[in-house]
Amino acid sequence: YSGLIYYLFDKYDIQIHYVTIDPNDKIFDDEIEQIHSYYVASDRYLIPLFMKLDSDMCIMTMPDLQKYHIKRSKVRDDIEYVYVVHGVGSNAMCLRKGALDWYDTVFCPTTDSESEIREMEELYNTKAKTLIEAGYMLIDEMIEKYERSEKKENNPPKILIAPSWQPDNIIDSCAEELLDQLSKTDYEIILRPHPQMVRHYPEKFEELHKKYDGTNIEVQTDFSSNNPVMEADVLITDWSDISFEFAFTTKRPVLFIDTPMKVMNPEYDKIKTAPINLTLRNVIGKALKPDQLDQVNGVISEFISNREAYCKTITDTLNQRVFNVGRSSIIYGRYVIKKLSAKKHR
Repeated sequence: YSGLIYYLFDKYDIQIHYVTIDPNDKIFDDEIEQIHSYYVASDRYLIPLFMKLDSDMCIMTMPDLQKYHIKRSKVRDDIEYVYVVHGVGSNAMCLRKGALDWYDTVFCPTTDSESEIREMEELYNTKAKTLIEAGYMLIDEMIEKYERSEKKENNPPKILIAPSWQPDNIIDSCAEELLDQLSKTDYEIILRPHPQMVRHYPEKFEELHKKYDGTNIEVQTDFSSNNPVMEADVLITDWSDISFEFAFTTKRPVLFIDTPMKVMNPEYDKIKTAPINLTLRNVIGKALKPDQLDQVNGVISEFISNREAYCKTITDTLNQRVFNVGRSSIIYGRYVIKKLSAKKHR
């Protein structure tokens, strides 16, 4: 939300009420007088809060509005509910069927997301939403920070492995086979698992620490240390949206391991638009199956040798598929101001 919040604060005298279930949310460090922040500890309080909501607009990152415990307001029927994505992955595949049906407006990050929503509305004969070709504020923020940062050439090249947090991810299915291949190289290898994996299976990472101690492989489980994502020459992942954030920010390629997909909506293939999670795997990098890991080192070598070509391809893909690169906060903010101003003057 940060890009939108700071745009509104800078341009408009608007009161923002920010509700979070995270007691450590960074919003509590902000002293902007227009922001009223609330920590809600449990559903016991969250459910009635949303049922009694009295606002002109409600902007959320939570799918499945009205489907489960979080409902639209019973107090006002003219609240505009706006959905903001927290990743550029496919809505059709990565969200449950009908996850956005009760929203009035969606800020679309990509051409793919816009097409998916329209095709699902037609398929299921649901109400047409207002779709804004908005872009993705997080990637804009990451690109801006990256372009301002000091760059240095890694010698040897740095390879980062960042698996997703889902069943049968890289850690579950092929971590040691992958690391064994990479241990044959001179590259600096960093395995940075998802924090939830470390929390639930600490013994697994202790074993990996011991096995690869003294090699070119670092198993990084201390997340207070510097995050090496944007310093890497190549990212290796499975189905994590970090792939898009890394590639579109650094313009460097991603090696995907085709572990089993996490499909939230088994009917995703009933629409024409194929999930971006599938269509871009061999565009912004290359995908290998777990039984093809003997090709990993060759693929990484090809990535590094052809980094300029990948930079151009990834840059072109970013500009063709993601809306309003570098301007998304403006698009979000202008829409909110326009709609709230119209309500004020009715």
